[in-house]
Amino acid sequence: MENPAMLRHVSEPVTTETAANGKHRKTPGARPGLWAAALAVAIAALVFLVWATITISGSPASPLVAERVLSVPVREAQAASSYDVNREFVGKVEADRQSALGFELNGKLVSIAVDEGHQVLKGDVIAQLDTAKLVRQREVVEARLASATALLDELGEGPRREVIEAARAEVARLQAQSALAQRNATRAKRLIARNAISQEELDAEVLNEAAARAALRAQQARLDELEAGTRVEQIAAQRAIVRQTEAELRSIDVDLERSRLDAPFDGTIGRRHVDEGVVIAAGAPVVELVETGRLRVRMGLTSRAAEALQENHSASVTIDGVAHQARVVAKRPDRDGTTRTVTVLLELPPDAKDVRVGDLATLRVERTVDTAGFWLPTSALTEGARGLWACYVAVPLGQGDTTSATHELDRRPLEMLHSDTERVFVQGALDPEALVVTHGLQRLVPKQRVQIAREAR
Repeated sequence: MENPAMLRHVSEPVTTETAANGKHRKTPGARPGLWAAALAVAIAALVFLVWATITISGSPASPLVAERVLSVPVREAQAASSYDVNREFVGKVEADRQSALGFELNGKLVSIAVDEGHQVLKGDVIAQLDTAKLVRQREVVEARLASATALLDELGEGPRREVIEAARAEVARLQAQSALAQRNATRAKRLIARNAISQEELDAEVLNEAAARAALRAQQARLDELEAGTRVEQIAAQRAIVRQTEAELRSIDVDLERSRLDAPFDGTIGRRHVDEGVVIAAGAPVVELVETGRLRVRMGLTSRAAEALQENHSASVTIDGVAHQARVVAKRPDRDGTTRTVTVLLELPPDAKDVRVGDLATLRVERTVDTAGFWLPTSALTEGARGLWACYVAVPLGQGDTTSATHELDRRPLEMLHSDTERVFVQGALDPEALVVTHGLQRLVPKQRVQIAREAR
């Protein structure tokens, strides 16, 4: 049998030390095995402690579990019989009147009196066409009108006395001439019977007699007409000529007016399309005129939102962060074919000075929905099954529970009807006294026992 002392001496490692006298001495070294064993024991104890914690979970006598009960914030569900829906609609500010002004005639543009941004009043001259040709035409028609008017005046007054006397004298002369021609014709007939003259001479005398009689009859008729005065038909015809000439003159005056472009209302020049010297067609835009005195907002609303607004009542619209009390002017009876909305027109007050055409305006319409439900904080909701939402309700534990837990969590499905910034309106399996967990839902599971901390509403 081996000596134990020798075995210990062999198993123990030795180190060499140098003495003060210079000689070496062997000493026992460190023992790493003991340290490894101690570390293993500590790890085993820690594992046992964790196992014991999990094993005794739920034991009413475990003080460890009592210390780890979670505290959750709760709030009573707020019952309500209705909720208000606030919807915002965006519209565009426009002028009450905005027109692209142009001429009704073709012509050469000779002047433009305004530029973009200029203020104009109703009746101010904006532009002018060349009217030289129209002026010449007007002078010609004026001369014709003067001539026709003078003739009408003459017809209305009747023939002058001197004209009648001259006509009578002419009748007397023709009577004498006719009598002479008749005597010559009679003499020629007697002479032809005696063969004193030729047949040609007789025919000439007979023809002269007939011509003299015809001239006498014509002059006598003219004298009778002068003595009877002007006929009514002649006066009416001349009056018609005068009216026709006056109408031609008025037509030229209208064209002269249409050659001048005037402002139809007070406003501001928005855009200038052409410059002087351009030959423009009828209807081509020259400038755009925007009425600045009256502004309105054109907005498309849903049917229910439009029903909430009444005509001639005020509504608050916000433009660039400033609220304005606008008046509901009109609601169109049809729907917009693209947006399927109802167009509403709102007139802005005159003191809306900083508002410009094209600004965006926001209208908030509030509508009350009558239905029962509960208001909950937004943070109290978690995703549920089949598109629904859910919340956790803290249900009080019975008297037999001896742990520090006071409530047990119950998961309730909910339907969300409306949401605000920080709260939601829901319907579901809740009652007015239900304690709903408001925060920290990611740490919770159904049937979990917790402590509660009530929050103020």
